[in-house]
Amino acid sequence: PEGFLARPGATPALKGVVARLLREADALYTRARRGIAQLPLSCRPAILAAALLYAEIGRELTSRCGLDSITRRARVGGARKLALVAKAGIASPWLSDGAPSAPLDAAMFLIEAVARHPVRPLREADNGAVPQFLRVLEMFERLERAERYGD
Repeated sequence: PEGFLARPGATPALKGVVARLLREADALYTRARRGIAQLPLSCRPAILAAALLYAEIGRELTSRCGLDSITRRARVGGARKLALVAKAGIASPWLSDGAPSAPLDAAMFLIEAVARHPVRPLREADNGAVPQFLRVLEMFERLERAERYGD
């Protein structure tokens, strides 16, 4: 570690680790599509866009940066970002949930938290005025409270 800190650089060994991480990430992005397909239609485009954008960063890191995440920076230009967001908007209604797969162990705490504290439906008086993102924020607040207080 001291040698690396003194002269940071992308060694062949580190590039191998980055390549393995990117392969794993790509597999998870593919797997995530089944889960995204099960989300409410209004949520799908944003979640799919995030997956597409992060996957594109990985491709840039591979193709333009030679897997060097230490001295180089992967960038996705504005036009490409817009294209990926548009692709997500067009593709998200047509995602197929395919064959179900077991949740990842690393995600179980989220699944269990949602099961313990389901999002309550909007009151009739709200008449749909509460944006979906506020519900998501509320869910994250609940998760943080549960983690902090063991609730």
